[in-house]
Amino acid sequence: MFKRLFMAFAAVLCIASAANAQAVGTYKAKKAEVHVQKIRKPHNGPFIGLNAGVTGTMGGIKALDFNLGFDFALAPSKRFAWGLFAGYETLKKINVGLLFIHGNYGEGGAFFWGIGYTFMMSYTKDMEYEGISYERKYYDGHRYILRFGYVTPSPLYFSLSLMYGSINREDHYPNYQDGRPGNASLYSLSATIGYRFRTKARNADR
Repeated sequence: MFKRLFMAFAAVLCIASAANAQAVGTYKAKKAEVHVQKIRKPHNGPFIGLNAGVTGTMGGIKALDFNLGFDFALAPSKRFAWGLFAGYETLKKINVGLLFIHGNYGEGGAFFWGIGYTFMMSYTKDMEYEGISYERKYYDGHRYILRFGYVTPSPLYFSLSLMYGSINREDHYPNYQDGRPGNASLYSLSATIGYRFRTKARNADR
């Protein structure tokens, strides 16, 4: 009698253990599936564009320059992208800065803005005053850039840039007498039109 009861108890215990092991295995498998599953988040393809325009400068330099530029930004989502812009002006100026795009430019219009800096290379210019010809040297020039623009639903985009900075200048006369060096402020306004290359939207893991 006791032996039969012991065997029945052992059988019930084995069945319960097997059921519990199966339940634990199922739970672990489902938990593993949850960890493996990834949520896909759509985003636009890279923003890649070329632009051209003119820049007018007043102050220490009075000039009308032509410029060429490049824009590049990566989009972590369909509503935002960030990257860099760069450009060159004919009067030896190099512009670089950060670019921020707000809006789904892959399907419609978007607004963008940027902040940057202008490196101005040294150069000389022939001048004349009251019949006397002399040479003026410009050096150590720079500007700060604040840029605004709009990306249209078409491949075109437009921008305006406000710039402020300064430059040093020094005059050299033919009698070997040099003028006193001076620092002058610069004020510039730039307008450009750009072409955006079509890039394919992708999905990314969040």
